[in-house]
Amino acid sequence: MKFIIQVKEPALIQHLEQDAPPGVSAKAELKPITRSFGFEGAIPIIVQCAADVGIGLLSAWLYDKLKKGNSKTVIINHQVIEITPEAITKLINENIAIEKRNSK
Repeated sequence: MKFIIQVKEPALIQHLEQDAPPGVSAKAELKPITRSFGFEGAIPIIVQCAADVGIGLLSAWLYDKLKKGNSKTVIINHQVIEITPEAITKLINENIAIEKRNSK
């Protein structure tokens, strides 16, 4: 599973790249996105997860890292979502369902 998270705050990049749970990696792209749904200068971070990483673990880790920023919303996979545990868990579940449909 792969997520593209777009952030404007450089400090969040460091938070996401550190202390990832087993089976999860996060790497910032060097080139910022010039425009993305109003997030001018957003920096994409690629988060890749092994298939066996639990949804609860992944969503808790993402929430913990993203809440350290000043923003109330974030763009993940081209969707603007609120930085709440529920919204992050819902997005992950939706992406898992899409992947399962596409793999059939």
